[in-house]
Amino acid sequence: TQLKGVTPDIVIPDRMEYMKFREKDNPYALPWDTIESAKYNVWTEAARDDKLLAAARRDVAGSSTFNKIRELVGWLEKYNDKEYPLEFGAYRDEQKETKSVFKQMDSLYKLTEPLLIFNNSADSVSVNNGKDKVEKNKQWLKRVSEDVYVDEATRILGEMIRMNKWSGTGKN
Repeated sequence: TQLKGVTPDIVIPDRMEYMKFREKDNPYALPWDTIESAKYNVWTEAARDDKLLAAARRDVAGSSTFNKIRELVGWLEKYNDKEYPLEFGAYRDEQKETKSVFKQMDSLYKLTEPLLIFNNSADSVSVNNGKDKVEKNKQWLKRVSEDVYVDEATRILGEMIRMNKWSGTGKN
């Protein structure tokens, strides 16, 4: 999958889009190829729903946060391969501007109201077995609870559940 990659149903912009270090950007990446499909039975209670996907894409496209991220990523991409001035003052000013863009992006990635996230009982037992695990877990829960991408993913999953498309039995 080096040259093609995995194609998501819903594309949410992030800062990595402008950087050219993905596998497909490598001049020695393997060419796209396919093999014969394995035999399988189609799952009849598919979670995919075109209306849901269209609504999620509209939400992402209409989100001021994701639009600002997209705008800043475009700015970073535009300045990624530029020539830098030799004059120190001009160079310093450009670096300040770049740092400002990254700072803006960092603030966009954090939710203003954190999500309520906690470990399930099985994970709590495992985490509480070591002091180092407890602190790492606290930090991880904090990062995840403030993540704009986790928030969007949980919104989409919530909508799937509300539409009875992904409830396990389809009978909720």
